[in-house]
Amino acid sequence: WRTVVFHDPTTARYIEMADDQDRVNGFRSFRQLAWEYNTVFILDGIVMVFLMYRMITFFRLSHTIYLQWKAIGQALKAFIFFTLIFVPAIAGFIVVSTALFGKYILGFSSLMRTSVSTFKLTHGDLNPQILDRDVVVGVISAMALYLLLTFFLMNVFITIFVDAYYVIRLTCTQPAEKWNGQRIRSWALPGVCVSMFQAVWPSQAEGRD
Repeated sequence: WRTVVFHDPTTARYIEMADDQDRVNGFRSFRQLAWEYNTVFILDGIVMVFLMYRMITFFRLSHTIYLQWKAIGQALKAFIFFTLIFVPAIAGFIVVSTALFGKYILGFSSLMRTSVSTFKLTHGDLNPQILDRDVVVGVISAMALYLLLTFFLMNVFITIFVDAYYVIRLTCTQPAEKWNGQRIRSWALPGVCVSMFQAVWPSQAEGRD
């Protein structure tokens, strides 16, 4: 995509069109070009995520990483369960904060803004306008949310992962996987790639067989 779309014109040409020293072309919008550049970086990020996931399947050859992979899978079910429990509590906190401070503070004027302000609050960034409006309610709200997320919720997730890792260490007694050259080649070249190669160069594939 980069080769097809962005090879022409050059960057100097874009700067020249934007400058328009002769005042011939007038205003020129680069909105579409900016969107294409941004989309390319997003696609690069998505491809990198899938690539790293693919590499993790290879790193599982290490027995330690294999146990951690199994522990994450074991803990994921409990993570989802406790997340579903705490989501209503956080959502209720956002709704109540919007009702209390929405008329007076811009950061709480909508549910979306309140969500951002709540996220900042978990990092210790308390909006001083909350204390100016109502000191008691502001302090109680900040302490309740901070204790809920930082101490209780974080410790619950740590406990879940430690317990899952302990269970995996006790139950997973199989030795580390042994990969030969054929298995590594099958991992590096999925069946789809091999089929495409055989379809494009059938004579070479038959000669190798």
